[in-house]
Amino acid sequence: MAHHLHASIARYEIQQLLQGFQTTCDFRERLRVYRAFCQSLETLAFCALLGRADVMGFSRGLMRAALHWKALLEHARDHEPGARVPASWNGPLLGAICCGPRSFACELAALSARAPTPPEYDDEFLSALLLQEYLRSRFVAGSEPADLEVLCERMEDYLGKQTPRAEVYRAVSRRDGRLFPEAFQAWNEEVAGELRTRAEAPGAPPALEVGRYIWLEGMAVLKLAEEEGLWVPDRIHRLIPPLARSAPTLAPSAVSLLLGHPVNEQELILP
Repeated sequence: MAHHLHASIARYEIQQLLQGFQTTCDFRERLRVYRAFCQSLETLAFCALLGRADVMGFSRGLMRAALHWKALLEHARDHEPGARVPASWNGPLLGAICCGPRSFACELAALSARAPTPPEYDDEFLSALLLQEYLRSRFVAGSEPADLEVLCERMEDYLGKQTPRAEVYRAVSRRDGRLFPEAFQAWNEEVAGELRTRAEAPGAPPALEVGRYIWLEGMAVLKLAEEEGLWVPDRIHRLIPPLARSAPTLAPSAVSLLLGHPVNEQELILP
């Protein structure tokens, strides 16, 4: 019942955004609308998986969010000189890694900011940059290898301590099959605790009631690591439902756009 309620709320928010969006708005408003729109699409995708075991709806919702985010980043690049979107607002990129082709995820990574953008903190930016640089160096032909070791050190210098996230990226960079499962488990436990605390805090956004059960970043990194031959026992896949890992890969052309385009109300029934 809770998933049905949150899906209804997300669908209502999408309808309100569709009705109020003006393509002539300034970039600050465009960014607000696109971010809210993509977050609602992500909530619908999570509800499809958790409430109905709908893996196609899960993939479709995440890829639709990724397509909209790409459209926003392209608009910023082409029409808003100097405008930047925080790299750490990367839920759509994570969804693209989980449910789309690598080439599409690389397009999103290439459009993402390469410097901190208020209001994000340096560690948030560096966390996002680690993933962007990994994608660029691993999958874009002709790219120079990214020095993930240096980025991990920058993150830990900023925090003043070692972190499981940095250890995971070190392991992926080195293809270290011994370090990876140990580091991933520690990161998984850390994130599970953080999500639980945030979801139970007074005034927590309703979407966290759904989002606390799927760790999208962990799912994306695990998928990339497995492509490198790294492995984690299923027993430490907390917050990565087996159904989510079986979600189909969708080409961008298989997912329609809504925001700023003619609306087919029937499309709103599905994520």
